Amino acid sequence: MPPTVIIDMRCLQDSRYIERGIAAHSRSAILRARDHLPPGSRLIGVIDVNLDPLPDDAAAAMDEIRPNAYLPDAGPAVFLNPSPMSPDQAFIARLLLAPNIRKVAMVYDFIPYEEPARYLTRPETRLDYMTAMAWLNRYDAFLPISQYTKDRLAALFALNGRPAVVTGVPLAPWLENAAPRAPRHVLVVAGDDPRKNPELAVRAHAAAAALQASGTKLVITGHYPPARQAEFRALAAAQGGNPDLLELPGRVAQEVLLAQYVQALAVVTPSRAEGFSMPVIEAMAAGVPSLASDIAVHAALVTDPALRFGADDAPALTLLLERLARDPDFRAGIIAGQTGIWPEFRAAAVAAKVWGAAVPAALPNIVRTGHRPKLAMITPLPPVKSGVADYSALLAQSFGDRVDLSLFSTAPAIGAQPMSSLPYSAPGFDRIVSVMGNSNEHFGIHDLLLRHGGACICHDARLLGFTIGKYGLDHAARLASEELGRRVSAAEIEAWDEDESRREADFFGPLVAAADPMIFHTRHSAAAVRQRFGVAARYLPFALQRPWPDNAISEAARLAARQRLGMPDSEIAIVSFGFIHATKGIEAGLRALADLPDCRLYWIGQNHQDISGFEALARDLAVADRVVFANRFFPDTEYRDYLLAADFGLQLRLGSLGNISGALSDCIAAGLPTVASADLADNVDAPSFIRRVPDPPAPADIVAAFQELLAHGRQRGGWVEERFAYCERHSMRNYAKGLCEILGL
Repeated sequence: MPPTVIIDMRCLQDSRYIERGIAAHSRSAILRARDHLPPGSRLIGVIDVNLDPLPDDAAAAMDEIRPNAYLPDAGPAVFLNPSPMSPDQAFIARLLLAPNIRKVAMVYDFIPYEEPARYLTRPETRLDYMTAMAWLNRYDAFLPISQYTKDRLAALFALNGRPAVVTGVPLAPWLENAAPRAPRHVLVVAGDDPRKNPELAVRAHAAAAALQASGTKLVITGHYPPARQAEFRALAAAQGGNPDLLELPGRVAQEVLLAQYVQALAVVTPSRAEGFSMPVIEAMAAGVPSLASDIAVHAALVTDPALRFGADDAPALTLLLERLARDPDFRAGIIAGQTGIWPEFRAAAVAAKVWGAAVPAALPNIVRTGHRPKLAMITPLPPVKSGVADYSALLAQSFGDRVDLSLFSTAPAIGAQPMSSLPYSAPGFDRIVSVMGNSNEHFGIHDLLLRHGGACICHDARLLGFTIGKYGLDHAARLASEELGRRVSAAEIEAWDEDESRREADFFGPLVAAADPMIFHTRHSAAAVRQRFGVAARYLPFALQRPWPDNAISEAARLAARQRLGMPDSEIAIVSFGFIHATKGIEAGLRALADLPDCRLYWIGQNHQDISGFEALARDLAVADRVVFANRFFPDTEYRDYLLAADFGLQLRLGSLGNISGALSDCIAAGLPTVASADLADNVDAPSFIRRVPDPPAPADIVAAFQELLAHGRQRGGWVEERFAYCERHSMRNYAKGLCEILGL
């Protein structure tokens, strides 16, 4: 079976360094992967959406681009990390811990480890690097770029038979057909890093009388601030040289660098330490002499020791430069002797080594027999006072022996520290599920999901309140503009927040890009995400949160509940459950009550906005004495008493479609005849004792629906069998089973 190859492509997401070093090596291998992999191989690139976009050619080389390392069904596969020592290796921890993925790392050098006083001076830098060192031991195979790097790898890690294949670094194709020209300068391709040691070249050039007399310049590429440039010129003058013969062009474009190579009397690479040395072989390919410091990496490339010099031995380099300037035959001999070295570093040859070592003929397919799947769920839980927290708590008790479940809960206090990424870096979780809602309790869950991926259960049909609360109006406007394909202003977002019936965007864009899969409780939301974002969201029917024992709902139980609540039996009680907000159809409910003279209306929940306007409306309608705004959170026992004591329920919702009402499901579970918005009823597949009213609800329709229910009387006995059947279909046990099926567990 052709392999799946996963590649960490973050090293290609820095546009400043895409043409050199690590990025050039990995990009060259990636673009040639198809030449060396079996037909039908699948290439998946992992990126960080917070970094620069991938180069077009690298993105086009992939079959799929993933915004995180959550690939639950990738194995057996190969994971190639072209930059294992860069920061934030925890980003790919899930791949490094997967037992059926072969992990392969390109290894460049350990220079920061060898010189911590220079490169690891800050605590966070040291932590990042040492963490990457620890993760490096998780790899199954290594692709060091030089024999020296391989030797250091073997000295630092117990390889225990793990292969380490030296690949070299690919030569840029634009150098392979370079045509040398008359020499005009000595070239050093460097940068502002002390180990590049350009000062040695400055001293040697300044002391070379033949170069000074002929006006042969010294060109040192790379970014150097003005102070460093002044130091170079002062050093040249102190050695008796002409500072005007020193050129410091900074970072140069590819075509400029090519011109600098082909016009070089020689290319000097005076580095004190390297993992590989591109200028050494680039000089050879350009047909000019390559002189290098006498370090192990250079000795493997510049094989004639007479063409190497000590990293502190400026006089030795001066002698070489003098002889090159005076003896054309000496220069020609060097060029001839080095022509056979660089071809093994052609891009195709290096790519063949990379893929030949990375992808074996057969991949291990590890099957854990008798293994019960391990599931991590990240969600609010009690004591957080939210329907999502209660729902997740009940779900956690309903998996039976299907999975080994680990729960990771948000901190209940607003402003608490972000949640830990432990579920993503701990070994063994087959699936990770994040539970999202439209409130600030989900801020930390949202951040982790966007960063690390995973399955997502979304309890809401929109994330408007969440987005405004977390990011503000301007950010919400940008998300809505991207979703709708038109400009949306912050003022428009504010208007939507005040009246959700005007809302057009759902604000799911970032989530659906990260989640795998995205799960909704309504067909409407799943279909809308497919249509708007092109993501195949999944539908999982909402489960009942408050099941009732068969004998718990009876006339005796109803009377006892009324007695506990102080509710007279003579009163016809209509109860609406949930947070009290204008979107719950309060105005329509009050106006309907005015035409239901024998009824009393209870709003059971906390106020989520100022309701003084509704209280005034109740007075104007002369129903104030028949309306109760409780404005508090109800414990479960009292909440259930109201479900038992009520004669009828009322669950309305204004705004766009796709909403779920846990309170309506509670009414169904309790067998409570209820008038509900058609969208809410349809989304929970409500049975016949739930009377639908059109969206948005009109008072006359509400009155007509209640009159129809009143005609059936105040007893619940007529719907017992229908209630039982519904409760079985929508049990949390069946929900847990359905979730496992969607997750492939």
